[in-house]
Amino acid sequence: MVTSTPHFLDRCESMLRAVESGDSCASIARRDGFSSSLVRHTVRLARKLSTETKALCRQRVELSMGHARVLASLDAKDQEEFARRVLAHGWSVRQLEDRIRRPDENVPDSYFDRLSEHMSEQFGHPITVTQDRSAPRNGRIIIRYVGFDDFDNVCSKLGVTAE
Repeated sequence: MVTSTPHFLDRCESMLRAVESGDSCASIARRDGFSSSLVRHTVRLARKLSTETKALCRQRVELSMGHARVLASLDAKDQEEFARRVLAHGWSVRQLEDRIRRPDENVPDSYFDRLSEHMSEQFGHPITVTQDRSAPRNGRIIIRYVGFDDFDNVCSKLGVTAE
């Protein structure tokens, strides 16, 4: 017989209901065999995580309780954005903490999309700007061309002579 482990949010919400009905964290801890500190942190998760972030945590096992603890420190909008970025890039809990701690390196993908569009309009050729996920201060600028005439045109705009 296969027994499924309840989702960590089920435990969080169960403890929150118990606290809201008058139980103390200490009594819940004694009853369930946890420390009072763990019960307080677990109740905090249930209170602080947005509905959207909870839904993402339930849908995707990649979002662990550790990720949820970090996300709970953010406002609702940022929780969802960072949760989606964890899923898109496979960040560990430590990587998520680093991205939140160093906001200068937390440039959203939409920024690079807008930058790519703006540069393409100015340069007159399709340009894509991307950030290197493993080294956020690095990236790539890709200029597309179609055919040798277009390539020569790009080189001319860059001031490069092709031989």
